[in-house]
Amino acid sequence: MLRTIGESDSKHAQIIKKSIESGEMVSDNVISAMLKSALNSKKCKNGFILDGYPRTLEQANNLSEILSSTGIELDGVAELRVPTEELLKRAAKRQICPNCGSSFHAAYNPPVIMGICDDCQTQLSQRKDDASSTVKKRLKLYENTYQKIINFYSKQGMAFHVTATPEGKYMEKIDEWLAKKQTPLSDPLKKQKIALKRTNAVSPRK
Repeated sequence: MLRTIGESDSKHAQIIKKSIESGEMVSDNVISAMLKSALNSKKCKNGFILDGYPRTLEQANNLSEILSSTGIELDGVAELRVPTEELLKRAAKRQICPNCGSSFHAAYNPPVIMGICDDCQTQLSQRKDDASSTVKKRLKLYENTYQKIINFYSKQGMAFHVTATPEGKYMEKIDEWLAKKQTPLSDPLKKQKIALKRTNAVSPRK
């Protein structure tokens, strides 16, 4: 959502684009305004997934207020734990097409011709916010705030923790968790309202 608006001509576009490229967080006021508008749109009438939001305790409280005002209940919050080294490796090998927006990854989703978009044959490039220095900066900011958010949702009995590495089969585990709530990701006809969180926690918690 942020990148789409950042590339548009909206009043928030330049603010969002600058924040994303520098690794800074977009202000809570801007995020809340966009989120409320999005949740009231037709695209979200059958459910939605919030990827990487909320990122601060204030955003978590804002989300609760927005959902309450729209009559929507959150199904749960999945904390995806990924080692820092793995996050840096993923970002370094990810490329996008500046022309059509297609996304590729050298290891997980490589183009047929390395460095060239499969869809429009344009030269691929790396997103500015995927640069190693920017990723590390974002992780540092995240480390300073995410524990408060996890505690916030854990107290409500809504948090689910899973190691998000290929060998961890994390999507299957998330699906099993949601199935218990009768909202599996594999069933597009059922409401899929879940806030996804990424962390760089390396060691398991007790």
